Amino acid sequence: MTTRYRNANHSRNSEIKRFNIVELIGFLKQTESVLREGIRAEEDHANARDPKQPGYPTEARLMNSRLQNIRDTINRLETKLAAAKIAQTSYGREAGATFATFGSSDR
Repeated sequence: MTTRYRNANHSRNSEIKRFNIVELIGFLKQTESVLREGIRAEEDHANARDPKQPGYPTEARLMNSRLQNIRDTINRLETKLAAAKIAQTSYGREAGATFATFGSSDR
């Protein structure tokens, strides 16, 4: 009985962690969109699109740096999420085997 409880509790905690990661990815994607709009506005205002140009706005450079950091974070979180789903699938099979073994008896 204790094993079953631990397996259910582990599964529930894993689901909560996955949900939190999905929520965080969604928030970061919204932030990414806002930054892209800000970069476009700065570029329009300065009439400069190429970061290599001397007249490229400093604010746009800073926002581009933040944008890249956010993209990197999203990629890492999506990788972590995919690994968690694989681990959950694998764990579920192991738990199923444990239940089958636990429930059977040769009397």
